[in-house]
Amino acid sequence: MKGTSVMWNYIMEEQEVLGRMLCDKALFETASDVPELESVYIVAHGSSYNASVVMADFLSRYMSVRVYGYTPANFMHNCSSIKCEDQERCMVVAISQTGTSRGLLEAAGLAKDMGFAVLGITQVKDSPLSHLADRCLYLECGSEESNAKTKGYSSTLLALMLFGLKYGFSHGKLELRIYQAVLQELEQCINRLDAAMDQVVNWCKKGGFTSRLENLYVLGAGMNYGTAMEGQLKLMETMCIPSMFNDIEEFSHGNDTCKRGFSHTWRPPEYHGRDFVLLYELAEYLSLSQQMFLPHKPVQVIRPEPAGQGVIDLTVIKQ
Repeated sequence: MKGTSVMWNYIMEEQEVLGRMLCDKALFETASDVPELESVYIVAHGSSYNASVVMADFLSRYMSVRVYGYTPANFMHNCSSIKCEDQERCMVVAISQTGTSRGLLEAAGLAKDMGFAVLGITQVKDSPLSHLADRCLYLECGSEESNAKTKGYSSTLLALMLFGLKYGFSHGKLELRIYQAVLQELEQCINRLDAAMDQVVNWCKKGGFTSRLENLYVLGAGMNYGTAMEGQLKLMETMCIPSMFNDIEEFSHGNDTCKRGFSHTWRPPEYHGRDFVLLYELAEYLSLSQQMFLPHKPVQVIRPEPAGQGVIDLTVIKQ
């Protein structure tokens, strides 16, 4: 698929880009320099906000802090809880791939005016965000001249994961064996991205993925609820197909509105437990009601690992 579009070219770069990030000492050093925290507020627009939804529980789990995600407008006008935080033990993470988002910069500026430290996450080193933030994580994913962000989104996920793991380990919140195991899991996920992508592309070609789609739901659970949000956004940005996202269980509320011709795609939760059972109950229901359920075969492309719930793999598959 390389060369068919700018967006495809960016997607094809992801395995290499994310592999480099695993060796980026600056990401780990920044996390070590952050003081002891009790809470983190992530502020971002669009795909970056979706990344915050994916990563909030992961960060809370491995950093042992409270983590919240807000859009810039909600942070500025609907976030009274931050006024209850200790300024010395609360950090605001502002994410903008270009570092120029006006709403994001306003929210980050407000956080600084309130006395909170701001960590910026951006691709551009000499950007308004890099100058405003107290410290920055740089994605190092290269430019992305596309409205629908792909490698930048994946890089944001990995940057947050690596930051959270290193913070947890360096501050004594995380045992060495767990730290090393999760890093190994991430490396394995990244190393299989190209192969997983090829399998999904081949399946889409054989299955006529675009031939019958009129409306589409993207479903997820756990960390992959946020992946479903990002999937819905990408469908709207690229295919212009009316689409919605939902939690796998919450989808049961109102699914009678579905009509023949809808196609339902899934972003898997952890590959076991109650959500696993709900997934296949849903697949059986949709089959009986003559709905399309996608994917049947691609669920075998990967088996999500327990720590990251396969969000890196599933992000590239969704793209």
